[in-house]
Amino acid sequence: MLVALFAVVFAVIFAVGVAVVPVLSALAVAVLASAGLVAATWWFGPNLLANLLRAHKASSSDEPRVHNLLDSLCLTAGLEKPTVLLVDADVPNVCVIGTARGSEAIVITRALIDLLELIEIEGALARALAYLKQGDVARDTLAALTVGFPAGITHLGTGLVKHFAGGEEHEAAIDIAAISITRYPPGLQRAIMKMAVASVSQATPWPLAWRATWFLWMIWPTVPPATVPGVDAQDALPRTAKMRIDVLAEL
Repeated sequence: MLVALFAVVFAVIFAVGVAVVPVLSALAVAVLASAGLVAATWWFGPNLLANLLRAHKASSSDEPRVHNLLDSLCLTAGLEKPTVLLVDADVPNVCVIGTARGSEAIVITRALIDLLELIEIEGALARALAYLKQGDVARDTLAALTVGFPAGITHLGTGLVKHFAGGEEHEAAIDIAAISITRYPPGLQRAIMKMAVASVSQATPWPLAWRATWFLWMIWPTVPPATVPGVDAQDALPRTAKMRIDVLAEL
């Protein structure tokens, strides 16, 4: 991902530079500027993304239930405990961001804590840890910053963003990995149902930061069809959420 990011940034800067300065000068500027931007994105990207999501750190005294669950789940999963960040949003959801080791953070919304039962919160957190364990967090965090936001504004690069989302099978595979941590499929199944219903019932447009990072979230933010009169929220669930619920029901 870093190589691809460097190549894209280099190509853009070089193309602009060669039009105004000699080729060798444009080449030098492109190399230095690309290296600097890629390094900055790697080191400062998680904090930047957290700020764009308006997420703030939640300590063990702020959210003891979440931290207690994470302590136990991380011990079972064999992972270091990530930082916990909280977003004051009224739709339950969770994602993971990070690049370098030690920068990983689980981002949870206030509604996830308020609306889900403890066993459902455990399932959602285990699912976030399963995603962290598979090793795609750094790639997806960089993709959100470099591709997601331009796509969220202009829709350019939407196809590339969908590549990082992975599709239904990819999402279901992470759910199954989460069950290997909790050993309790109904907890995650109920969490997905509640979170998906809340997502399609969202009455207001999703903020840019959510549209740009949709593929990072446990439940992908979608157009809210359930706000249409006569459409039941459960009937309006996205196909991906329905398939994931069905897969967990078979475990």
